[in-house]
Amino acid sequence: RVACKYLGVPRLKEAHATNRTQCTSYFKDKLPNVCIVEHVSARDVRTWVRHPAVPFIHAVRDPLEMCISAYQYHLTGAEPWLTQPLRDLNGSTLQQYYTALRPDQAAPFECKRMMFELIETTLVYNATRKRTKTLTVRLEDFASNYDSTTRRMFDFLGTKDFFAEYLVNATREYDLSREAAADPRHVSSRYEKDRLRMLVMRDPLISLLMTYLRAILGYGGIAQHEPTSGELCQLVQDICATTNFGFMHWC
Repeated sequence: RVACKYLGVPRLKEAHATNRTQCTSYFKDKLPNVCIVEHVSARDVRTWVRHPAVPFIHAVRDPLEMCISAYQYHLTGAEPWLTQPLRDLNGSTLQQYYTALRPDQAAPFECKRMMFELIETTLVYNATRKRTKTLTVRLEDFASNYDSTTRRMFDFLGTKDFFAEYLVNATREYDLSREAAADPRHVSSRYEKDRLRMLVMRDPLISLLMTYLRAILGYGGIAQHEPTSGELCQLVQDICATTNFGFMHWC
């Protein structure tokens, strides 16, 4: 966002169909632009980065942390869809449903609800990790070393040294180790997250899913077994067999 401002390059956030179409047009015509996609899919990759010269930065996060953070945020989030009654929940909203459940029930449920999104992240990673013009960055790296991670992104995009450093300085307002979060709902206590991790990993199927996905994304260590497509598909089927909620349309 900051780089686009200083460079005068169009920035499109894929939140509307028109922006998504415009992103496709920009890439097709090889025009300078930045498209920010919150939920990138393997289909997006095939459409947008078909040309080997198109740079693609893929931001990933530990799958376990993703579903825990999502559960915590969805308890108090303000998005309209969180407060819409759902037929599968007997007319309750997702927030009401989570509030009524114990954390050891609600947190694993959120991981199931996010399963398609979590798997899609690994599919994109597999499709791009050997691509020369792809840079994969971890969200955790911004927390542990914001400056070097941000600089790595600008270097990857071919930014000249003096301007790259200028841009790093200009973006430091987004470094949570230096500045308070604009929305405190996006930041939670370490103790509470530790407890939720333990509760989620007690569920044998969700625990195995997290182990598989973390291994693919490199969070499980070098010795961690990466699942075959057959193993992952079988696990998804096993998890789907534990729920009949219609809004989990991927089952």
